[in-house]
Amino acid sequence: MKEVFRRNAGLDDTSWVVFVRTYSIVLALILAVTAFLSVGYYHPDEHFQTIEFASYKLGKTAASDLAWEFRSQMRPWLQPAYYVVIVKTAALLGIADPFILALIFRLFSAFFAWLSISAMMFCAYRMFHEQSQRKAVVRLLALFCFLPYYMVRTSSESLSTSFCMIGFALLILGSRSVQKQETSFYEREYSGAVCFVTGILWGLAFEFRYQIAFLIAGFLFWMFFVSIRDKKTGFGKILLIVCGILLPVAGCTFLDSWGYGRFTIVPWNYLDQNIFQHKAARFGTMPVWGYFLLIVKRPLFPALLTLGAAVGMWRFKKHPFTWGILAFFLVHSLIGHKELRFLLNLTIPALFMVVYAIAPKGENDAFFTKLWKLRGSLPAKFLYAFNLFFLVLYSTKNEQPSLFLDRYIYRHTAAPLHVYAVGDDPYETIRGLKVVFYQPEGIEITKCASLDEVLRDAEGKQEFFWPVSVVNTVSLPPPPPPPYGPYQVEMLYRHEQKDLWTVIERVLENEPKVVWTLYRFYYARAGD
Repeated sequence: MKEVFRRNAGLDDTSWVVFVRTYSIVLALILAVTAFLSVGYYHPDEHFQTIEFASYKLGKTAASDLAWEFRSQMRPWLQPAYYVVIVKTAALLGIADPFILALIFRLFSAFFAWLSISAMMFCAYRMFHEQSQRKAVVRLLALFCFLPYYMVRTSSESLSTSFCMIGFALLILGSRSVQKQETSFYEREYSGAVCFVTGILWGLAFEFRYQIAFLIAGFLFWMFFVSIRDKKTGFGKILLIVCGILLPVAGCTFLDSWGYGRFTIVPWNYLDQNIFQHKAARFGTMPVWGYFLLIVKRPLFPALLTLGAAVGMWRFKKHPFTWGILAFFLVHSLIGHKELRFLLNLTIPALFMVVYAIAPKGENDAFFTKLWKLRGSLPAKFLYAFNLFFLVLYSTKNEQPSLFLDRYIYRHTAAPLHVYAVGDDPYETIRGLKVVFYQPEGIEITKCASLDEVLRDAEGKQEFFWPVSVVNTVSLPPPPPPPYGPYQVEMLYRHEQKDLWTVIERVLENEPKVVWTLYRFYYARAGD
């Protein structure tokens, strides 16, 4: 078995190993930097259906403050359970700062992202037979603009992708070709052990995000109809994979029951709520072709990735990624509620298909031979430079400027803490959900309609704090002295989003400037 892995991964090819190792190190650095700089979340689900669930089991977040999915018992607990273990382990080391813990969560995602992408880099040795094509895929996997940003997220999409791709790489690298000369890797022999372990990894991927099942189903159909000649043998191997999948699914049933405090079948609840009761449709629906409309609105790299993947799938109809992408995309297209982030699971397979889209199949493939040579042309180099520019943008991108204020409050104030929110609450999102995980102990938040109401409510308090969110205002003067009574006012902190992504958004899309300011009101005795 060891020899099979060495041969499939090209470990005897010294120049190839050095090349992959170099880009794997580059990838690790990019993922680490992105994890450190990406404060916040790409989508609320990334926080409220993972981190806040863990916070609930840790006794910090009340059930009433959780998203509606908690009451419907339709979100799996595997990922929140990992975070519970991380928090409790960190507590033994004296780490309790939620912002450091969130960084550890992102690094957790980054580690499995690095593992999966590195495995897929070595997989390229078997999936391509020209060294230039193999290297092209490796470069894409390491440097594609939004892949590191997406893969370090605490979202279910990130971890499900990682475990799905690790399983796929194991399946390919651990199998033998049935052909004497490997001109294609399609027809293969799979050992029972590799199939079973692959199933376990795919079962874990399913427990991170249920929709990954459609990508896995595409791979299984490919194995049965394309890869394994003898259908009886194929059925047996697929049955082993399914048994491997069911093992973590069964275990996570008990984990889900622990999370919700009662026995429940969460995958069924998810299907019932979103499909049969149409809960997902409340967030908007689109026609079957809706994903194409969403992609057109992102006309550069998402559109190019989609076009390249489509061409590659057309040219290589028997490829496992063709089967996987089609199964995943078609099922998602039939579901009314659509979001572009739902397709992020397809990013790594799509990058492979982009190379297949322009790579020649052989020496006699004149048109694609000429097309392949254009990858070194000036327009292609301009596209590479543009991609690297966006890689920097994504890797330094920050979300939710209020979290920077929350971090200041957590690290620079002490309980008891009275915070009055006039208008915007720095701990509340537009959906009314609260980021309780980031709140310090002993904080009291009161909503008021005006500063006068704040002062009436705060009568008798020695000090209190007033966070202010202002749009398109660079400088906000502090509240005036009297009539605000005996309180003195001090501006403690001001945050304006200045990462490169936000600055460019303001210029190109006329996005508003958001400034968060924290004022401290403290009681001053007469004569002080």
